Amino acid sequence: MGDLGADRQTFPLESNGGKTTTCSVQEYFRTKYRINLRYPYLNCLQVGPPNRNIYLPVEVRLILVYSSIANHRFTKHIIHVTIEIIVVQIIKEGINIFLNLQLL
Repeated sequence: MGDLGADRQTFPLESNGGKTTTCSVQEYFRTKYRINLRYPYLNCLQVGPPNRNIYLPVEVRLILVYSSIANHRFTKHIIHVTIEIIVVQIIKEGINIFLNLQLL
């Protein structure tokens, strides 16, 4: 789990012209995939090696998990349980973030 939400997590992004700019995860998903994140304040997941700046918003991770499970033709029950577990993890993380902000 990363330390910042998609609205604050940034990474260097190289454009087609070779120019490098700083881009937020939220802006990247908005421009690249036309996805407007519903929960940009939730911490991103850092995937891949630490030296690579690969961050996924939690809600995008949900879509990937669902797609992966659906491709394996599991039953609707297993898909539901898997998504439910992930949603509970998201809610717990959100509560932890909220409580930590209250302590500041």
